[in-house]
Amino acid sequence: MPGRDLRQARNPDDLRVAWAALERAWTAAVDRAVSMPEGAVDVSVDGEWSFAQTLRHLAFAADTWLGKAILRLPQPFHHLRRGVAAPPLRVA
Repeated sequence: MPGRDLRQARNPDDLRVAWAALERAWTAAVDRAVSMPEGAVDVSVDGEWSFAQTLRHLAFAADTWLGKAILRLPQPFHHLRRGVAAPPLRVA
């Protein structure tokens, strides 16, 4: 993963470099997903989450971490996320 070596940022400048690398990687991933045939983002390969499921999980994780754990909001989940059924994570 590009920028993975930057995940241990020790100062604000390193964090900015790491964040820029993360943004570039996600921009490339989203651009690739948009260029795929319709419905491809919903396809699971080898039992892994689809691209759409992964994005929903990341939104949920961010809402949980920032909204609940950090900000302690009474309703931490984004309104677009509420009520969306996601398949359970299978643990081997």
